[in-house]
Amino acid sequence: MLPRIRSGDAEGTLISGAAYGQRSPVKFPAGICQLTLTANADTTIDTPDVPELCLYVVSGEAEIGGKTIAGGVMAILSPQRPIKVALKAGTRIMFAGGDPLDGPRHLDWNFVASSKEKLTKASADWRSSIAAGFNGSHFTQPPGETAWIPLPGDPQPAGVDHIPDDHDEDWES
Repeated sequence: MLPRIRSGDAEGTLISGAAYGQRSPVKFPAGICQLTLTANADTTIDTPDVPELCLYVVSGEAEIGGKTIAGGVMAILSPQRPIKVALKAGTRIMFAGGDPLDGPRHLDWNFVASSKEKLTKASADWRSSIAAGFNGSHFTQPPGETAWIPLPGDPQPAGVDHIPDDHDEDWES
């Protein structure tokens, strides 16, 4: 069972890693922290003591150092700890972070790698996996899954299911 966390008048779940003196049973190969909190009332909390940390406001608003962070916005936090975060009642946030990486990373679409050469190889592997129908290729799909997304800028072949199955135009929130 995932630990329940309380900080000020905010409560939530520690998904992975450690925060506020508790540890998640989820195994991960490096130091990490993923934590959701919902403010029951207007409250101010301290950030978890994690070396690298961001705050994502799922809904509502948070304030750090006089700056408001609206719903749907992520803030990369400075390494100083603790940092005070003011939450409006009903605000839902997620902290995510952990130990520093062992070196710089490069990002291209959904690929993250320690070198640009590895990014190029990942893109080539993605294209060849699409061409192979995800059978016997580097990238595979779960059983019964047919949806996939082309690399940005790549043409979309006609008649190929690339829209995720959970996309339903009649769906209402």
